[in-house]
Amino acid sequence: MANFVSGRSFVDLGQPAKLNITGRFSVMAWARLSRFIIGSNDNFWIVSRGPANNHLPGLVFGIADEMYTVGMTRPDGTRCWAQSLVLEPDYDQWIHLCGVYDGTSWILYRNGREIARAADPTGPVVIDAPWAIGAANCGGSVAPVGRMDSAWLAPISMVSIWNIALLQPWIYQYAQRADSPTGSETGLVAFWPLNEGSGPTISDRCAPPANGAITPWSSAPIPAWVLTTAQLPGDLGFPLGYAQVISFGGKLWILGGDPDTPAAWWSSDGINWNFFFPPWPARESFAAAVCAGTLLVMGGKNNDGPYPLSDIWTYDDHWSQYSVPWAARSGMSVMVDSSNGVWVAGGINDIAGEIYNDVWFTSDGRNWQPQPAAQWPPRVNAAAWAFGGNLYIFGGADGGGRALNDAWVLRAGSSQWVPINIPCEARFGACAVVSGNQVFLMGGIGSTSYADMLVTSDCTNWTRLTTSAPWGQRFGLAAGAFNGGVYVAGGDNYKSDIWCYTPAPAGHALKAASG
Repeated sequence: MANFVSGRSFVDLGQPAKLNITGRFSVMAWARLSRFIIGSNDNFWIVSRGPANNHLPGLVFGIADEMYTVGMTRPDGTRCWAQSLVLEPDYDQWIHLCGVYDGTSWILYRNGREIARAADPTGPVVIDAPWAIGAANCGGSVAPVGRMDSAWLAPISMVSIWNIALLQPWIYQYAQRADSPTGSETGLVAFWPLNEGSGPTISDRCAPPANGAITPWSSAPIPAWVLTTAQLPGDLGFPLGYAQVISFGGKLWILGGDPDTPAAWWSSDGINWNFFFPPWPARESFAAAVCAGTLLVMGGKNNDGPYPLSDIWTYDDHWSQYSVPWAARSGMSVMVDSSNGVWVAGGINDIAGEIYNDVWFTSDGRNWQPQPAAQWPPRVNAAAWAFGGNLYIFGGADGGGRALNDAWVLRAGSSQWVPINIPCEARFGACAVVSGNQVFLMGGIGSTSYADMLVTSDCTNWTRLTTSAPWGQRFGLAAGAFNGGVYVAGGDNYKSDIWCYTPAPAGHALKAASG
C-alpha cells in the first residue's frame, strides 16, 4: 500500500503519451478515507491531470467538497463531474472507487455499485498538464494530500487507468478483491500497485511503463501518525497518566488518568472531544473494558483515598457502583475475549505491599469468578490482550520495580499459561491494542523509555514498525481501536495529547510517501 501521510509528497507521473486518452476511459483505485478531510474546502484527488479546480482545466478522480468525484473540466471552463456524497460509514475504511466515461456519460462506482452519473458528449480531452497520484488542489496549485496544516490522511492502493469503459460486473469483481489487474488486461493502459515498500519510484506494470516519482522525496521514514488533539478540552489542564482509551457505543472514550480530579472525555470522530466529570473518584493506573454492552471502570489509585481502589463502576445509560471480590489494586491488566468476557490479571497494592498474579473473569461485568493460578510471576503495569481465542500478557514490573520481558499465553480451552517469545526489550507501562486482525504493542519503560511500535497478525511473528513514533518516548500511555484507527493518549510526564495511526491491512506492505 502507498500511504500518503507525510504532509510533503505526491506522485508526479509527468505527461506520458500513452495517457493521452480521448473517448472511452476508466480509472480505478482503492483509498482509505480519513475524517480529517471533513470540512475542508480543498479537493483531494486520487488521480488527476492538471490543477483541476472548479475553473481550471483538468481531469479529476477523488473527492471534492466531501463528495466522490470523477470528470473533466475542459479548457473552455466547461465542467462535467459525476458526484456523490461521501457516506459517514466510509470514513476510516478502505473503499473501492471507479470512474468511467462510456462515450455519453461519466459514471462513478463505489464498492462496485453505481452511485452517480453525469451526461457529457465529449469526455476526456488532452491538456498540457502532468498527471499525479495523491495530489490536492489548493487555490489552483497542486499540493500533496498529506499537508500537515490540514492534517489529511489518505492511503491509496492499486491505481489503474484504462482506454475502455469498464463494465459494472468487471468493476464489482475488482471491488470484491476477487481479481486485481496484472498489467496485461485488454484496455489496461497503466497500473500502479503502490507496493514498492521503499524508494522514490512508483512503478507502472504496463508497457511502456509510466513510472512516477514521489515529489518531493526524502529518505527519512515518516510514520503513519497524525496528531489529532494537542490538548484535551476542559480548561483544567488535565494531564493523562495510565488512563484508559475505550471504544464504546459508537464513541471513543478517554477515562481517568489524573489522580486528583475525576475526568473523562468522549468523541464521535476521534478529533472533537467533550469533557465531563464522571461520578466515580479520580483515578489512574486502573482498568476499563466493555462487557455485555456495558462500560466498566475498575480499581486504580488516587491521591485522596481510599488508596488503592476496590470499586467497579458500570455505565450503559447511567453509572452504577459495585464492589469487587478481588483485593484492592492498581496497575492490573485487562483482556476482553471474543465472547466479550472480561479478564483482569495482576496488579499491586502499594499500601499492603502485595503484588499479584491472580486472574479473575466476568461475563456480565458484575459477577466475578477466580481462575486457576497463573504460572507467570506477579507483576504490575503489564501489557495484555486477547487475540485468536487466546489471552496474552507481556512484561510489566515485579515487586522491586524491575522491568520484565517475559510473555505468556493462555490458549483457548487450557488452564495453563505457557511462556512464549516476543522480541521486545524488558519494559512496563507499555500498551497493547487489537485493531482488526493485528496486535500493536507500543511504548513503555525499562532501561530507557520507548517510542517504538511492534505489530503482529499471529502473536508469533512480530515486526517493529518504528523505534521513533512521533509521539516520543513515553510510558503509561493508553491506546484503543476506533473506526479503523489506533489511538494513543497520554503517558510519560502526564501528557494530554491524542495521536491516531492508520494501519495497513495485514498482508500489505505499507509505504510512506517520503520513504
